[in-house]
Amino acid sequence: MHALSLYVFFSLSLYLSLALLLCLLLIACSPAISANSCMPPTLEGPPDLCIYDLHNGTTRFSFTNQTRYWPQSNVPELLREMTQWCGAGNFAVVFPDEGSYKRFRALMPEKQAFMVCSKIRAGDKRIVHIVDRYPPNLVLNSFEQVVIVDDLVQSGGTIHECHMALKQEGARRVSAYVTHAVFPKQAFRHFMPGGKWAGLERFLFSDSVPPHADLLWDQPPFQVLSLARPLISDLRLRHETPELPTLLITVASKNRDKLTAVENALAQVFVDYRLDIRGVEADSGVSAQPLSMAETEQGAHNRLRVIMSSTSSTSAPDAETKDDTLQLFVAMENGLEVTENEQRADASEVKDVGVVLLSSKPGRARARACGSSVTSAHDHWAPLVLQARTRAVAVDLSIFSQFQQLVKKEPGLTVGKVYERDKGYDASNWHLPVAGVNRSYLLQQALQTLLRQLEL
Repeated sequence: MHALSLYVFFSLSLYLSLALLLCLLLIACSPAISANSCMPPTLEGPPDLCIYDLHNGTTRFSFTNQTRYWPQSNVPELLREMTQWCGAGNFAVVFPDEGSYKRFRALMPEKQAFMVCSKIRAGDKRIVHIVDRYPPNLVLNSFEQVVIVDDLVQSGGTIHECHMALKQEGARRVSAYVTHAVFPKQAFRHFMPGGKWAGLERFLFSDSVPPHADLLWDQPPFQVLSLARPLISDLRLRHETPELPTLLITVASKNRDKLTAVENALAQVFVDYRLDIRGVEADSGVSAQPLSMAETEQGAHNRLRVIMSSTSSTSAPDAETKDDTLQLFVAMENGLEVTENEQRADASEVKDVGVVLLSSKPGRARARACGSSVTSAHDHWAPLVLQARTRAVAVDLSIFSQFQQLVKKEPGLTVGKVYERDKGYDASNWHLPVAGVNRSYLLQQALQTLLRQLEL
């Protein structure tokens, strides 16, 4: 009797074990229960699941052959942005921990300068220290910009502690980038002006969390690097796409910095157009160095008038004409904004400010205003003109004083040329050593602001 009981017990155990194993196999193999069951197959086969900067790498094992997992990163977009901002070789990358280093180092250029930090939690505090650097003799104050790179941010405490550690290392300007801005309980407020962690030059993030991207789009120090451009580019590489429509842009200058600014701005906003950018010499009709915002704006409007009058697009298009080419006009002018000293006869503050004008082929574009689209109030075919200013860059008062003395003898003199003579800076881009940002990038940012208002 005892032997029979043992036989029954072991038999039941074996059957239950086999049944449990069979259930586990069914769960693992059943497309109705698997993690990607909500993605039906396409005409070309399994659907592509594109994920940018996946935080938990083991999640990729959750996908079966019902889905083609396609890992991507927005960090190349950040590197492009930094290169436009201050130039290749003028910025260093900082990884706040080993995980960030392992995740992103392979996406960096081979000779990219970088540092790796490590964090130790002591109660509620995070203690951050630097554990590695490349090259070994890396000195942060030799770079115009330093950017902290991570995949996501929540409270932001790690980025703040890393920021403080970099300042102690001598970094002059520190920015941060994350792909996913989670920011629970509106933690982003800590980094805004007046917040307890304010001080970052810029805080860049993607629009993977749309509510935060919409809310912080133009709130300093935040800047959104949209996933639209890399996503569309990646899709074109992976799939056949139809021919793109052409966008013709006429720029009232052949200046390299201005053409670069236009190209970069348009590439960020109009990712689904083929760009045809043409530079045309246009006289500003003002002095080589405008000394007021009124003169600067006049110079920009004069340039715009020249390029628009040189084309036939200012007249109403013939209804029979089938011209699908979209056309934009861009004019830019830099000048000084001088604040006089009330107690003395000299200037108390001098700033360099750029004025950017954007106009469209008449009747082909509208501007978004207060959630609606508006056109010219007088003539439907009159060109729409949008205007923006660049971020101001302070001019050294000693440089401005020299300029005032020399311009009487040299009418074509500019502040940039004085910087070149006195300090050896590039006359057309003295903004980089003075403020850590390329002049073309300042113009690009102002133009992007206008382009987002445009509805083609």
